[in-house]
Amino acid sequence: MERNAPGPILHAPRPGLLRARAGPREVWFWIGGICALLVLEIALNGTNGYAAGSLATIVHLALGLAVVVRVRARPEEWRLLGPRLAWAGAPLAWLVLAYALGPNQVRASGAFGPEFTIRLGFLALLVAGALLGLRGDSGAKALSSLAVIGALWALAGSVMTWLSGSADRSGEGAGTPHRFAVTLDNPNVAGAALAMIALACLDHYLTRTRTAPVRRVVQGAALFAILVLIVCTGSRAAMIAFALAAVVRLRFAPNSLADRDQVLGYAAVVLAALAVSAAVMSPAFLARFADLTSDLHVRIDAWLLYAGLSVEHPVFGFGLGSFRAVNTAHLTPANAEVMWRFGAAHNFVLQAALEAGWLYVLLLLAWAATFGRAISRRWQRRAPDDPVRTIALVLAIALVCGWVDIALDVPAIASLCAWLAGIALGNALRVAVPRRGSLADEARP
Repeated sequence: MERNAPGPILHAPRPGLLRARAGPREVWFWIGGICALLVLEIALNGTNGYAAGSLATIVHLALGLAVVVRVRARPEEWRLLGPRLAWAGAPLAWLVLAYALGPNQVRASGAFGPEFTIRLGFLALLVAGALLGLRGDSGAKALSSLAVIGALWALAGSVMTWLSGSADRSGEGAGTPHRFAVTLDNPNVAGAALAMIALACLDHYLTRTRTAPVRRVVQGAALFAILVLIVCTGSRAAMIAFALAAVVRLRFAPNSLADRDQVLGYAAVVLAALAVSAAVMSPAFLARFADLTSDLHVRIDAWLLYAGLSVEHPVFGFGLGSFRAVNTAHLTPANAEVMWRFGAAHNFVLQAALEAGWLYVLLLLAWAATFGRAISRRWQRRAPDDPVRTIALVLAIALVCGWVDIALDVPAIASLCAWLAGIALGNALRVAVPRRGSLADEARP
């Protein structure tokens, strides 16, 4: 069942007042272009490093400004988005205040400038996504763009990596299971990116049921290939997060299977899942899950250490970009063998608390609550194939991977999440038309 264009925006003073200044084709151009840029950043090792991250931020700020200027949002639209975007900007304001008034350790790392500008780029992408999200079927377009462009990167990048002979980038030394990272340096980050793309591909597959059989076969083959690549990364968090998100997504798939192509499509998904299940029964895969308990103990020990350190400076933290120095200063003979190479806390909440303090974390949680409130109201409408629900599931995959690993510490992954969150927020403030020919007349209180 194809998605239909969203209906009128909620809280509008008059019907049709909040019409888009940019036409549908231009909205599609902006969404496809920004998505292509963010996937390219992921392909370029996630724009890790201050040089690449700062350059990407300049592009993000320029894109955000261009979208604001071109879309020319009306005052009613800014009033609709303003309070929510203000909560998103509050953590950045706190960072500036902490740098200006905080103790010396906040400025000691010398990394405040690039770290802050990268976060400013996240806000620019969020604003751009929110403005585009208020227009047309932007949520469906964003998911389709991520599915198509992400699949191209995953497949083409994998082929080039294998041909170049640099497929194993596990960075864990000899004797460890072979792990694949596409064009990235970290297989866990690659697994998170592939899992997000795979869910977008699954959504694209389930909602594009009235296309030519050849295209259905291509869509199913691409989804199957990406699922195999996720297994090859050996990222347990990515596998588990995708499996849970896919179950939820399939729960809200259309119930009718009368169309022959739709029957074939669901059969292809089932066959792909069975094929992947057979593929994962390999020694490397089993070895990864056999080590799950010991690796979890290492994570918990690290989290306890970082949680204790964060309490030492609960208000301002140790300063942006200070993690490596703090981690190195607190290594002991008991943990040095494992934790000496940690570049992040492997938990995005503890990472934020260590570097910027718990008040910064509370401001982030306040923004998350504002965002979640808008999304939950849309979710409760239980419309099948709602793009907001799928985007929320894509973001949930990133959160799960960021909770136990470093996915959200990679600027390109965080940038993609910020942009998708903006799209979802803009879409959530509209009334969806869940089924062809039906009207949704719910009003947000």
